[in-house]
Amino acid sequence: MEKARKKSAIERVMEETGLTEVRGAIIGRLSKGYRQRVGLAQAIINDPKVLILDEPTSGLDPKQIKEIRTLIGNMRGNRTIILSTHILPEVSVTCDRVIVINEGRIIAQDNVSNLEKTFSKGSRLHLEVEAPKAEFLQEMRSFEGVSSAEEKNEIERGIHTYVIDIKEGFDLRREITGKIAKNKWGLLELKREQLTLEDVFLRLVTREDENVQ
Repeated sequence: MEKARKKSAIERVMEETGLTEVRGAIIGRLSKGYRQRVGLAQAIINDPKVLILDEPTSGLDPKQIKEIRTLIGNMRGNRTIILSTHILPEVSVTCDRVIVINEGRIIAQDNVSNLEKTFSKGSRLHLEVEAPKAEFLQEMRSFEGVSSAEEKNEIERGIHTYVIDIKEGFDLRREITGKIAKNKWGLLELKREQLTLEDVFLRLVTREDENVQ
C-alpha cells in the first residue's frame, strides 16, 4: 500500500473497529476483545470484498461477544462476510444465510428461518396454569393434534407447569387458551418453544450419518 494511502487507511479501520480509544497502546496488553478488533482491522485495511472470519468470538466474555457481533453487523453491506464457527447461536444472530457442512460436504444451505421451518416437526408449548391437574391434562389430551401433554412440576398449590407437544401442521394456541378460559382456569404463562439452529444442525448431521450407515 502506498505511504500516502496507508495513514488514511489506518484511520479508517481504527474508526470502523472502535480502536481509536486505545490508540498507541501495546497490543499484547490489550484485552482479548480489543485484540480481536486489532485482528479485524488488519483483515480489512486493504478493503477486501470478501472477509473470512474463523470463530471471531471464541474465548470472549458476554460483553466482548456483543461488541464483536455489533462490529461484524456494522461491516455487512460493505463486503461479503463468511463466518466459520461451531457456535450456532452466533450464526442465528449474525448471519443472513447458512451453509451446513458435514464431513467436508454441503448438506444444507438457506437462511436461518427457512432451515428452522423445513426441519421442524411439530412444536412444543410450555404453560403455567392454575387448574385441577388431572382435569386439565385430560382436556389437553383430547385435542386432535396433541401428541402428548405432561406436567413438569407444581409451582405452588393448584398451579402447575405443563409441556404440550403439538403434531406437525397444527397450531392449537387459540383452542387451548379458549378451553382454559371456558373452564375459568387461570393461564399464567404460555410460550412456544422455537426450534434452534443447533436442533437443525443435529437433525441434519444425524440424518446424514444414518444414510451413510
